[in-house]
Amino acid sequence: MVDPAEIRSAFHNFVGDERYRKFVSMVPLATDGTRLRFWQEHAWESFTAEHPQFTLDFAGIVELFRICHLHGNPLTQRLVPVQHGCVDFAPEYWQTRNEFHPCSPLPFISTEGRDIAETELPIWFCAECEQIELSRQRQT
Repeated sequence: MVDPAEIRSAFHNFVGDERYRKFVSMVPLATDGTRLRFWQEHAWESFTAEHPQFTLDFAGIVELFRICHLHGNPLTQRLVPVQHGCVDFAPEYWQTRNEFHPCSPLPFISTEGRDIAETELPIWFCAECEQIELSRQRQT
């Protein structure tokens, strides 16, 4: 079995920094009913044409890139409560989050008007992003 870090490093070198971060940030976190975007499929197919030893199916790609696109750490799963209704965060929060801790866990999942029977749902998050967000919250 090839080391996942070796595949990610080779792909990163193949597509460059900006496209790599964008690719990782947009890989679905699950394989149910989703797929890569067209440009991601094209980038991956071009990469594996030159590196056939790294060929993976969709599930393998999802697993390989279930990492934080900022820190490169594997994402961890946790259950969070479901909040019925619509919840809006300030635009400044999203701007800060996207820049400093994009994969930090939200404290809940908002239904946004959808009918969700579960009281908790799983989320994926980066432990380092979580620590950065907690540190920034303590500073304010």
